[in-house]
Amino acid sequence: NALVEVMSIEKRAIFNTIEDAEAQAMTGAAGRQSMVRNVASAFAQDGSFTSIRNGNKFMQQFTRSRLVHFGIDARAQLEKLNVEYAELETQKREIEQRFKATQAELKKQSMGFNRLDQRYKKATQSSRAVQRQHNKLRQEQEDSKTEAPDDTAAIEDDLVEFRQELRSLEEKLAEAVRALSEKATSLSNLEAKMKKFQRTVQKLNEEAEVMEDQLHEIMAEKSQRSQILERARQKLSNSEQRVADGERNLEESQTMLDKAYDNAVVYTHRELGPEADVPIQVAKSKGYVQGRINKLKEKQEKGFANKKGDLGDIDKCRMKLLEVQKALADKKGYLQVTFENINLLQADLKERKSRWKDLRRFIANQTNMFFDQYLQKNGKSGRVNFNHNEETMTFTVCMNNQDSQTQSEVTSLFSGGERSYVTMALLLSLGECIECPFRIMDEFDVFMDAISRRKAMENLVQVGVQMRHRQFIFITPQDISAVTPGPMVKIHKLDTHRQVPGQSTLD
Repeated sequence: NALVEVMSIEKRAIFNTIEDAEAQAMTGAAGRQSMVRNVASAFAQDGSFTSIRNGNKFMQQFTRSRLVHFGIDARAQLEKLNVEYAELETQKREIEQRFKATQAELKKQSMGFNRLDQRYKKATQSSRAVQRQHNKLRQEQEDSKTEAPDDTAAIEDDLVEFRQELRSLEEKLAEAVRALSEKATSLSNLEAKMKKFQRTVQKLNEEAEVMEDQLHEIMAEKSQRSQILERARQKLSNSEQRVADGERNLEESQTMLDKAYDNAVVYTHRELGPEADVPIQVAKSKGYVQGRINKLKEKQEKGFANKKGDLGDIDKCRMKLLEVQKALADKKGYLQVTFENINLLQADLKERKSRWKDLRRFIANQTNMFFDQYLQKNGKSGRVNFNHNEETMTFTVCMNNQDSQTQSEVTSLFSGGERSYVTMALLLSLGECIECPFRIMDEFDVFMDAISRRKAMENLVQVGVQMRHRQFIFITPQDISAVTPGPMVKIHKLDTHRQVPGQSTLD
């Protein structure tokens, strides 16, 4: 039944890119486009898909960050992710080292800048003090010229000395200003590099978080495989224990055989003498053999003579023997053919089970993919977890696809509307992978808010229009005025029931 129910999978074609899908799977002009024969929708290896709706092209890009490819072994993806994760870790460590070195250099430059700033302030204060002293001396010189014009040589010498000291301080001040400007330029460059490194580190941290999420999923799968390996090892240990028990039994049998042989040797030597050979060697002469033949023939003749009916006739016995041998050969041939058929059926059953498991795994992956797509349309994300060994099914839902902290596996924590929407998404994703001509959903939008109800109705109508070879019936007491009737969409409203006197139910 599973093989029959998934025949529609052949209507979904896979191409390398979405451009190849549009070029090879679509025909016709815009507004009157259609898919080629036996193709309902086309998928690209990155998860995007395209189809035709009402004569127009419809395309949905795959926006999740996880690396997804159809038809490619997950082990190659795992190895690639491990290599990329190791490279990102190496780049992260290198950038962190460079970031630390840049911070140390920035700190060193800041300390140098502070020292130069202090020297600049001290030089400025010294320059101002010298300037004030110079002005004071000049004033005293002018006053001294007025009072004693002849005694100014010492004052002029002091003035020249102060002017030289002022020029020296001004040169030091200019040098400090230049050094301070260079340090400021270097500091701004280092700050720009530091911001660039910070952005790079932030980007690498985000990529590392994505890789860690993928590695968590891979480690969960690895844990499951480890459990399978542990069970296989347990079986191997049990087999080795049985082999050890068999070897021990063989040793005991060999011990009993040796003991019996020793007893036979003792018995032979006691009855025939210590020189008797073990085993006993009996000399058979020609006369002895001929006598034994004659005695056997006589015994045979006497035996035939005592038999009744056809058993006394050797020819008839031989004919019956041939008939029995022929029947036995026929039965052996039939038995051999039966064993060959059993072996062929067992091999065919094994191959069918393998194909069935592959098909079951494919259906689980398809259900998981469609479940996430329906949740993504309402700003959520999730996955369906199938445990085929324990025959259980659980699902994980992230109520905000931009925040991994909202992930939950306990449905009791969801509101009524959230549970209704998640249930609808689960039913639609399961319905994508089974062949059922009719699908009926009653009051699917119970407890939903207005936004979730609108999204749910849009998804249901969209799925119903896409699957023209099936019939969908949706029953709801809510307002469906937002749904537009069309050739593929019909709305049937029931008449208001007549109020019976004494009736206590609501209209």
